[in-house]
Amino acid sequence: MGTVSKIDNKAIADIAKVDNQAKSTISKFSGQTVESYTDAYGVTLDGTNDYVDVTLSSDPINKTRGTISLWVKLDDSESNAKSLYFFTINNYADTSDTNNVIRLIIPVVHAVGRAWPVRLDYRTDASGSAVTTICNAKNDSPTDHGIPYSRIYTDYGTAASDTEFSAAQAGWFTDGQWHHIAATWDTSETFTYQSTDYNGKMKLYLDGVLRQEGQSSSPAHNARGVAQSFSTMTATMTHIYFGIRSQATSHTYSQFVDGAMNDCAIWDTDLDADAIAAVYNSGQPMNLLADSGNYDNSSNLVGYWKFEENSGTTVFDSSSNSNNGVLTSGAAFGAAVYPLYSVTYQFEGQTTAESHTANWSPSNGWVNGTSATDGTYWGRTSNKTVKGWNLGQDGTPSGSTGPTGGVNISSGGHYTTTNLDKYMYTEVTGGRQVYCFVTRMPAFNSNSMVDATNNLNLKFWVFGYGSNIGDLFVYIHTASTANHSSATELAEYLHTGTASTNRHWSGFTSSSSVWQEKTISLNSYRNATDYYIYFVSQNATSFRGDLAVDAVQIIESE
Repeated sequence: MGTVSKIDNKAIADIAKVDNQAKSTISKFSGQTVESYTDAYGVTLDGTNDYVDVTLSSDPINKTRGTISLWVKLDDSESNAKSLYFFTINNYADTSDTNNVIRLIIPVVHAVGRAWPVRLDYRTDASGSAVTTICNAKNDSPTDHGIPYSRIYTDYGTAASDTEFSAAQAGWFTDGQWHHIAATWDTSETFTYQSTDYNGKMKLYLDGVLRQEGQSSSPAHNARGVAQSFSTMTATMTHIYFGIRSQATSHTYSQFVDGAMNDCAIWDTDLDADAIAAVYNSGQPMNLLADSGNYDNSSNLVGYWKFEENSGTTVFDSSSNSNNGVLTSGAAFGAAVYPLYSVTYQFEGQTTAESHTANWSPSNGWVNGTSATDGTYWGRTSNKTVKGWNLGQDGTPSGSTGPTGGVNISSGGHYTTTNLDKYMYTEVTGGRQVYCFVTRMPAFNSNSMVDATNNLNLKFWVFGYGSNIGDLFVYIHTASTANHSSATELAEYLHTGTASTNRHWSGFTSSSSVWQEKTISLNSYRNATDYYIYFVSQNATSFRGDLAVDAVQIIESE
C-alpha cells in the first residue's frame, strides 16, 4: 500500500490529529507510512542552460484574478547583464505568439548602472493589440505605492526621492539567502493613482511585505511608464517555465537564472496580505496544501511544484491538476537550507493609539481587544470590561510611568529614533485602570520549524515602571478567540508592593530603566497545530500604570 496520503478521502495535510494524537507524532497508520510535510530540496540552475519545463495538460490559470509565489536564492551574478526570468506562463511554444504571457522577472535597467527591479508582467493582445501591464517593487511602502515603473537607473538609488527597489542594492545577489516573491492580479478591483481610477489592480510582495499596489505601462529605455487599466487575457496558456526567458520554441534570448528556486505555486484567486505573510512564514516555506493561520487558500491551489523528488528529472505538481515538470539541460535537485524559524514583532509601521479613548488597530496580523476574546469578559478574577492595548511611540502621555521609547534588543535600552520607537502598552489614564487589556499574536505552528525537535521559545521585552502598575499574564490556545477558562496560562508577571499608590515591578525605578527580557518555553506546543498567544494585563490602580511590551519573538534554537 505504501504511503498513506488520504484517510476517508481527506488529505493527510488537512488532518491535524488521529484519535487525539497529533499527526506529527504518528509515523505509521495500520502499518503504512503517514505522509508528512518536508521541505529539504529545491532546484539548482547554473545560469548557462538549465531550466524547468512544465507542459500544461489543461490551462489552470485564472486570467481575471490569481497569485504567483516562489522562493529564490541567487548566486553572485550581478556582473551578468542578462535578465532573470523566474516564472513564465505562456503559449509561445505552440502558437509562436509572443503577445500573451504572465511572468515574474528581475530585468536589467541600464547595463552600466545595472539596477535590478523585481516585477510582474501581464501581457495580452485580447484588445486587438499587445498591451503590457507591469507591477514592480518600490523602495518605500506604502509611500511609493502606485508610482509607475521606471527604466531610469538613477531612480534606483537610496535617496528619499528614489522610488524603485533594486535587488542588487538589497543584497540579493550576495547575501546567500532565500527570498520570497509573490504577485497578485485582480481585474475586478479599482486602482487609484493621483485621483484617477483605473480598472484592475496588481500587487507585488517581497519577503512577505507589500512593495507595490498598482500597475503601469511598459516604458521605453530611460523613460517612465504611466498608470493604466488592466486588460484581461483570453488566450489559453500551454506552458510554464522556471528559470529561463522563453521566446517561442527556440528560447531565442538564452537568458537563464543562476541560483536556486523552490516551492513555486499558482492560485486561482488573489491572496490577501495576511495570507502572503503567512506563506512567507518568516523565511520558512510552509505546506501550501493545508490551511494554517491566516493562510486559508489551499483549495485555490492550481499549481504547486515543491522539488522534493531529489532523483530523476520529473518535478511533480502537488496540486490536483498534476501538471508535472521536467528538469531540462542539467537542472538538478539540490538541498534547500533555511535559517532556523524566527518571527519578530516590533510594531514599527503600526499607527499609534495613545489616547485613553483609543485602542490600537493592528495591521500586522495581531488581533486586539474584544475581537480576541471569547465572550464578554476575559474573566480571570472578575468580570472586568475588555479593552485593546494601545500603541505608543517614544514616551506615554502620563508622567512617571511607561518607557521613553521602544526597546533596543541588543542592550534593553530605549530607542527614540523614528522606525524603532514604537511598542504596545496599556494606557490607564481616564479611569481605564479598571479594565482588562487583551491582545493576541498571529498563529504559529511547529511546521514552520526547520527541525521540530529543536527548542522553541517565546521571547519578549517588558517595561513595568509606575507606582500604580498592574500585572501581565501570558496565555496560549488553539482558538483565535479565548478567555481565562479556555486558554492555558503560560506565565504571570506580578507587581510588588501592596498599597495602591506603591506598586511597581522589580528593577524599574524610572522611565529610563532598562527593558527586561522574558523567555517562555513553547516546547510543549511543537505538535503541528496552530496556536495563538494572548497578552492580558489588569489590576493597575491609577494613571501611573502604563505597562509596555515590545519585540515579541518566537524563536527556534538548536
